Amino acid sequence: LEYGKKMIAGDSGVARMGSLLARIRAGNATLPDMEVEITSIFQAAADGLIDPPGNKAFDLGVEACVVAAGQGDASSLGVARNLVSEMERVGCWPSLATFETYLRVVAAAARIGECDITDGEVIVRYMQTAQHRVLPGGDMYRHAEAMIGDIALPEESAPVAVCRVPVFPEASTLNILLDTCVGCTQNGLAGPRDAVRLVRQFGELRVPPN
Repeated sequence: LEYGKKMIAGDSGVARMGSLLARIRAGNATLPDMEVEITSIFQAAADGLIDPPGNKAFDLGVEACVVAAGQGDASSLGVARNLVSEMERVGCWPSLATFETYLRVVAAAARIGECDITDGEVIVRYMQTAQHRVLPGGDMYRHAEAMIGDIALPEESAPVAVCRVPVFPEASTLNILLDTCVGCTQNGLAGPRDAVRLVRQFGELRVPPN
């Protein structure tokens, strides 16, 4: 368990993803380049050449989607969704920071008319729901080993059921939803009633507004 926590919080892949993000900001790379880079990092980890990528590396990939959406890339939200899904598939559990960056992709995409407020609301509901996964023995973050104890050949062990615990929103999270509402309003996809409904969610979720 400690190994998984250490890897998820670690810096593996951060330098490479940070460099790629800088290139996207400068207009010298695109989201397909980012997808190639994260795949390369995963392969290096699978080959035992580096530690598995942690939240920080993935979050930089999602941040790249925020930048790309601001540059008008209509694929940004789909790419961000795939990244977060991959994190959960392999057991690199997304944090509140991950989900808030994901929501900022939605906010940026809303400004170019690529989504509406419900996309953000779906994410907020999803993050608060525990996600159950079945991971094989020998998984990159050793969740299976933590569940069944030390084993000689983890790749041959039986799969185990693991759980990503709920991630609860804070005021900053719901503020991003309100920012999404602004983008949707600019495109005629939302209005004042939507803003009122979102503000009410602070009370419903017992989140003090700021």
